[in-house]
Amino acid sequence: MPPSRFFYGWWVTLAFSVMVFVSAGVRHAVGPFLKPMVEDLHVDRGSFSLVIALGLFLYGAFMPWVGGLADRYGARIVTSVGCVLLAAALALTGQCQNLWQLALVYGLLASLGLAATGPVVANAVVSRWFSRRRGTAYRVSTPPPARWRHQLA
Repeated sequence: MPPSRFFYGWWVTLAFSVMVFVSAGVRHAVGPFLKPMVEDLHVDRGSFSLVIALGLFLYGAFMPWVGGLADRYGARIVTSVGCVLLAAALALTGQCQNLWQLALVYGLLASLGLAATGPVVANAVVSRWFSRRRGTAYRVSTPPPARWRHQLA
């Protein structure tokens, strides 16, 4: 069988790209659910926004820890556990009855799952696959910074 002309690292980059884009989409998709969730939980918008802010803070705080776990145990285990944790947290978010449950499930568990499926692990793996065209692979595997989004729309 002749060797493939397509570099396998691009498949890895594509897989991480899909994972990171879904993760970023989940992280930024809270806005449309604000009004129905506030009504369902019988809380004010400020309290709900505080839970979302807590989740975003913990997402950023978990990233260095998740990066260390990826170095220690490998990206495959960290991203697999992160995907399962994120899926479970999103499924449990629909079952929340109180604000403290939302804070625990979405604020804590989903943030940990999002950090494990985010750009920290993706960039570490992609950088190991590429010596040439590494910048292109990074750009494909991670979403653009927020300051660029208005230019891309």
